[in-house]
Amino acid sequence: MAFNYSELTRIKGTIESDTESLSKNLREFSSLINDNVNNSRVWKGQSASAFKEAWDEFEEGKFPEYKNHFKKEIKNVTDAIEAWSKSEE
Repeated sequence: MAFNYSELTRIKGTIESDTESLSKNLREFSSLINDNVNNSRVWKGQSASAFKEAWDEFEEGKFPEYKNHFKKEIKNVTDAIEAWSKSEE
């Protein structure tokens, strides 16, 4: 399947936009978790602590890995766009 220049540019934009949107939502969700876990009026106890620990591991470990993967894919698409534009000259 061959991609044209505009399709590669669209894909790059989509990956960038989705990555930023996901990052924003993650920050907002983290704030919600931090405000409510171990809050005696919302959620406390061992299950809250276990969830918070698992969330922190995801937020600090796995998500940055995913985000780096997305950035790598953005760079790959950007490189393909640049190679495409040079071949068109």
